[in-house]
Amino acid sequence: VNDGTVVWTVQLASLSNTTTRYKLDGIVEADEDPLEVVKEMKGAAAGFIEYIGGSWVITSGRYQAPTITLTESDFAGPIAGSSKDDRTRAINGVRGVIANQDDAYNVIDVPPISSAAYVTEDNGVESFRDLKLLYTTSTSAAQRLFKIELLRARQSLAFRSTFTASAFRLKAGDTFSLDFDRYGWSGKIFQVWSTQLKTGGDGEDLRQGRVARVDEETDHRAGEPQEGQ
Repeated sequence: VNDGTVVWTVQLASLSNTTTRYKLDGIVEADEDPLEVVKEMKGAAAGFIEYIGGSWVITSGRYQAPTITLTESDFAGPIAGSSKDDRTRAINGVRGVIANQDDAYNVIDVPPISSAAYVTEDNGVESFRDLKLLYTTSTSAAQRLFKIELLRARQSLAFRSTFTASAFRLKAGDTFSLDFDRYGWSGKIFQVWSTQLKTGGDGEDLRQGRVARVDEETDHRAGEPQEGQ
């Protein structure tokens, strides 16, 4: 799991105890589909996966400040946007299961998390997303992952587009700043959720990606440390 740093830990209520922030803990059977295993593993890191240089790379969900700025001139196609204001598809809680290492890694339920404020925004209708964290064995770690999932789901802006070679340095999980006068964006931070290589009509290599608005406050509320903390 790659987050560009050494292993992170989280301080618990007791100053004498810590828990590993992202940890893969489970059993992989020899006959399992490797790609499906990697997809399940990323859940333990609130992460993203991408095939790079012949290997599947899992990048953790830890917030990292952007080092790349894109502008309107870096777009090679239209923006297909979605403002997540449609409350008929919104979620305001997350629940799921983890692996029980004391019972041959069979799954057990974890207490769900929800937000009363989000439920109010959604006209009092509760809506949960279900997660299967098959490589997580800690209830506290699972609830932190639930919270990250919930906060991501409530982001107000996401879009897909095609970018020029300027975006080739970005992979799933990376953040970037975006300056786009048409929308009044200056230094607005987005996170790459997925990418794929695309060839333009003139044979030029382009980068197609799905991105979503992200900020330090969201990650802080989810229990994620900021750079240098």
